[in-house]
Amino acid sequence: KNGESVCLGSTSAENSLQEASKSQIMREVAIVIEDIMLSMLPRPKNSPSVATIICGTKGNPCPTFDSAHESSLIADQWEVHPIYSCSSFDDMPSCEKSILDDLKGIVADHKRIDGLILDISMPLEMGKIIHKVFNNTSSYDALLEDSHLVFSPVPSEERWRSVLVDRFRTEMALLDPAHRAIFLLSDKSQQYEWSLFVSHGPDFFSRLSEGLSSIVERSGFETYSVLEVENGMKNLVAAFVPTSKIVHDSDYDKTEAAKQWMSQRPMGHQSIIQMNMAASMAPLKRNERVLAEVDPDGSPWPKEFQVGTVLGKGSVEGSYFVQGEADESFDLLRREYIRKFSPFDSDTSKRFEVGDVIL
Repeated sequence: KNGESVCLGSTSAENSLQEASKSQIMREVAIVIEDIMLSMLPRPKNSPSVATIICGTKGNPCPTFDSAHESSLIADQWEVHPIYSCSSFDDMPSCEKSILDDLKGIVADHKRIDGLILDISMPLEMGKIIHKVFNNTSSYDALLEDSHLVFSPVPSEERWRSVLVDRFRTEMALLDPAHRAIFLLSDKSQQYEWSLFVSHGPDFFSRLSEGLSSIVERSGFETYSVLEVENGMKNLVAAFVPTSKIVHDSDYDKTEAAKQWMSQRPMGHQSIIQMNMAASMAPLKRNERVLAEVDPDGSPWPKEFQVGTVLGKGSVEGSYFVQGEADESFDLLRREYIRKFSPFDSDTSKRFEVGDVIL
């Protein structure tokens, strides 16, 4: 009423609860900003780092700037400056020029920007302006330090924020070292997604792990999980000389892998046994007419099948005495040199060569 904010039906207790909840949220946002900003980029030797926070329109809350501005840890190492969104986006070129002038003013008064943070209040239209400004190579180099970060919360209904942060890797910085990470911070009730880009940041993975561990330790978040990490393109090394070291399997540390392997407790075992057994040949009867594989020239390797009659088993296991027709004796033959006749075979006058189909 009369320009004042009125909350109908609220009680003092409810107001106190809302204030406490707001205070808790602000504290956790401050911790996230502190640990990411302080862990991901090294502190300059001669001057504090400069961070620019992109807020919504002026006069509206900007939680990230409020949290960072009130943080004593950030105040010791960073100078934080807000950039407010245009009040209207009907004239995008005019808005772009205004934002570019504000950014250039910060650089002129201090130094190039080390950190670009997108507040939750920043609208999509302002994201388009930010992309347009920094996607210009001249502006990118003039406004940002070689080693810099871009950071934003990513609500589920504003996935464009993660896309915008990744554009710094795919369209602006391009070459390694450049890393973009998406991670979750979780409490008992919900998860909060964040997107982070770091260019020329030393020890990216170890610093990210340290920063997220510190956030969980200091805040109300219970766990963190890194969903994905993407790097930039590999740069060309004109005078590349490959290493002469030959890497062997023994060069890798297998301590953790061996520990995990030995700690397994399988619930069951499966054994596969393959046994190759030769099929036994059918026995022969006395006076049975058969085909005997013999060599008429006396060669030790039989080459021809001839008809004969089984006289009986030999003294050697698996051998038989076979009498050839027309009193031609084949003497003692092993079973593998003898073929049985089919009951349907009637013409036995033909000579068979080894390899002929006789079934």
